[in-house]
Amino acid sequence: MIGFDAIFTSFSAAFHYESIAIILGGVLLGYIVGVIPGLNRSVAIAIAIPLTFYMSAYAAIAFLIGLSKGTAAGSAVSAILLNTPGEPSSAATCLDGYPMASSGKPRKALKVGLLASVIGDLLATLLLIAVAIPFASVALKFGPYELAAILVFALVFIAGMAGGSFLKGLAAG
Repeated sequence: MIGFDAIFTSFSAAFHYESIAIILGGVLLGYIVGVIPGLNRSVAIAIAIPLTFYMSAYAAIAFLIGLSKGTAAGSAVSAILLNTPGEPSSAATCLDGYPMASSGKPRKALKVGLLASVIGDLLATLLLIAVAIPFASVALKFGPYELAAILVFALVFIAGMAGGSFLKGLAAG
């Protein structure tokens, strides 16, 4: 089990002023990238990885996490104002946000989109923190037989979801 001293050290490193500044820079850059339709979280992280080569490990991870969270919030802007989601996760935002914006309430739609993104990311992060260690301890116990069974299950699932052609689905998997 993780000791309280490790948790305290992690929180002190996370709430250091340099870490906060790097996270805010990542969120700002991510928000700008997220607003552009077609550029999503994975593209932003792939482009930003070379920027992290000269950072410390803590700073690089903080920057990339901020970038990821910023693109999630920024992709709602194009979904609300242009009815074009910036990434697949904001496709549902088009259904409610764009009609609200076109009826004369774009500011309210953007505020609700940002609030929903922040609350969703916060809850997802807290859930990840809660379940990461137990899931990792189970995953470390997997051997070659369990991994092979998971791979076979995944291929059969993909082939089953492919519909009419079992072989096409299997080839896609």
